[in-house]
Amino acid sequence: MSDPLPVTPTAARSLPAALWRAIRSDAWTMVCAVIIAVIVLMAVGADLWVAVEGQSLTPDIGNLVNGVPKGALGGVSGDHWFGVEPLTGIDMFALVAHGARVSLLVGIGATVLATVLGVLIGVVAGYVGGWLDRLVTWSADVFLGFPYLIFMIALGAVTPLGFPRQLLLILVLGVFGWPRIARIVRAQTLSLTKRNFVSASKAMGGGTWHVFTTQLLPNLWAPIIVVASLTIPAQIGSEAALSFLGVGVRPPTPSWGRTISTAIDWFETDPMYLIFPGLMLFLITLAFNVVGDSLRDELDPRSKGRL
Repeated sequence: MSDPLPVTPTAARSLPAALWRAIRSDAWTMVCAVIIAVIVLMAVGADLWVAVEGQSLTPDIGNLVNGVPKGALGGVSGDHWFGVEPLTGIDMFALVAHGARVSLLVGIGATVLATVLGVLIGVVAGYVGGWLDRLVTWSADVFLGFPYLIFMIALGAVTPLGFPRQLLLILVLGVFGWPRIARIVRAQTLSLTKRNFVSASKAMGGGTWHVFTTQLLPNLWAPIIVVASLTIPAQIGSEAALSFLGVGVRPPTPSWGRTISTAIDWFETDPMYLIFPGLMLFLITLAFNVVGDSLRDELDPRSKGRL
């Protein structure tokens, strides 16, 4: 699949207004924006919401009968809003809320790292050109084709047990996520360097850093923000996939992917254990994609209806 076309540059100050117009003009986008806000609030205030529910992440076999939660629907009740986990008796709402914190932390952290690397590498490649541009293009192709899952499995085997696994995931996903952003930034930079205002800035003695901060970066904020908004759900999904396969966060740290992996073993007994973490992962991925697409369409009307 080819990379999306660059977004037409828009002044950074218009981004909040563009986001608000995108949300206000489409009911579906507004619903997805509310979903993002609710899940983010759940992640940030996980300790508070779990305390309000009156539960915790502590195992409680008193909630189980022969390893299975008491009651129907996986033990859903007024005391356990999402039921309880089989074998451990841990409250499922506590797992989902704290898992949201881990998944969003890794997804947003990896996106920030990938964006910083992609912007710096893409701007340098587009501004300098020549052999450096060819090297960056070749490196991006290599990173895009490299099986990072195998690399993550191998890296996880040699990483010391005390090293924070969330940080490791952010580093790996961020390092392997820069090529897509760098390609878009490079293409936009190549277009901007041919503009008169950039040529005039260089002719007046402006250095590379001056040209980057005052001429290029203000005109790159729009595509950077749009691509980043579409990268977050991909990184969240990658973290969930790695945790599902057992090479992501380690127990007892909650994660949507790890919770889904555990629930798979009990799917035939009661599918309720899979519904809530799976639904959260689906909703956050869908919501970020919808809002990101709407923001892109608002900043670049030509993208509407593009295949």
